[in-house]
Amino acid sequence: MTNAEIDQAIYDTAIEQGFNPTAAKLIAAQARFESADYTSRVFKTDNNTSGIKYIGSRQINASRGSLSPEGDYYAHFDTVQDSINDKIGRAHV
Repeated sequence: MTNAEIDQAIYDTAIEQGFNPTAAKLIAAQARFESADYTSRVFKTDNNTSGIKYIGSRQINASRGSLSPEGDYYAHFDTVQDSINDKIGRAHV
């Protein structure tokens, strides 16, 4: 996926989940910032759009990913869309 396609997928998922367009754009911008424009090690190895940590069974479609500098683990997602779904779901909490 290109950066623009990832941004669009985040935006579309946020809109589908009831966020307004401004909030959806902010969520996409935050993901781009947190993943260094989707170039970070965590994005590349774990399909993790935002450096989300692994917290266990409360995360859908996530498993324990790479070790973080703090000694815990990032969430690993099989697909970028799984990461997006997790991120958007958390924004609703």
